[in-house]
Formats: sequence, C-alpha cells, structure tokens
Amino acid sequence: MSNVQADFTFSRFKDAPISVMDATQYFDVMREAWHVHLDREAIRHGLWKKHPAVDQMRQVKIKTERVLNTLENNPEDSVLILPEIPDIINYSIFGHRIIQGNI
Repeated sequence: MSNVQADFTFSRFKDAPISVMDATQYFDVMREAWHVHLDREAIRHGLWKKHPAVDQMRQVKIKTERVLNTLENNPEDSVLILPEIPDIINYSIFGHRIIQGNI
C-alpha cells in the first residue's frame, strides 16, 4: 500500500466509483508530480509565485503541445515525454492556486 493510498483509504468512500488500483495509480502519479515540485522548490524557492496564472497556464500549453506533438508524430517515443507530465500537473496546480488566491 502506498503512503498516498494509506492517506486516502476507501474505507471512507464505500461507494467510490473507481477501484482501489485506479485510485492508487492516480495518486502515484500525483506523488510523482509532488516529488518533482519538491525537487524544484529546493532550487527555485517559490519562483512560480512571482508569475501570474496566465504564465502558469502558458507553460501548461507549451508542455502539452510537446506531449501532443510526440504522441501524434512519434508515438514510439512516447516514453520520452513522461517527464513533461508532472510539470503539466504542477503548472496547472500553480495556476489554480493563484486564481484562488492561495499562494
């Protein structure tokens, strides 16, 4: 059982619409994004907080375009774009937090 799964056990959600395996894999991806965020924060010290939500979402767009380009034109290289995915998640969260005023 992953740490995240332990934190989000389904005992509280008896009628959850997804399986424990799907939930575990979902949170494993989120944990990967969290670790990327922590690694970058150790170097950049909250630099993202100095930029507006539009800049965060622009990064989401750029990284998403890279992912789509690879998937559409070189699907055999799809594993190479995996590092972009945690960044997309993190920039999305940054934008969300800025829009909510939670920084």
